[in-house]
Amino acid sequence: MRFTINGKRYELELDADLPPGTRGLCDAPTRSHKKIKVSARVKPDEMLEVVLHECLHAALWSISEEDVDHTARDLAKVIKRLVKEGLLDV
Repeated sequence: MRFTINGKRYELELDADLPPGTRGLCDAPTRSHKKIKVSARVKPDEMLEVVLHECLHAALWSISEEDVDHTARDLAKVIKRLVKEGLLDV
């Protein structure tokens, strides 16, 4: 799957070979043929948070890992709640 974040094209791929404990990785926005890799071991209920986390890295490369982690977790909770309450259809 390909998509654009902050004007940059990325390819999203599931990767079975990411190191244990690594849920995702994002290439620097300055790199050509940029990828966001998500571990194939990520459970479906974690997928939204991991993808949001890596997309935040893509969009805001210079912010801290801690800020990206907290923001991705919070956004995933908001989106899941909107879906659960029928306010968002995805």
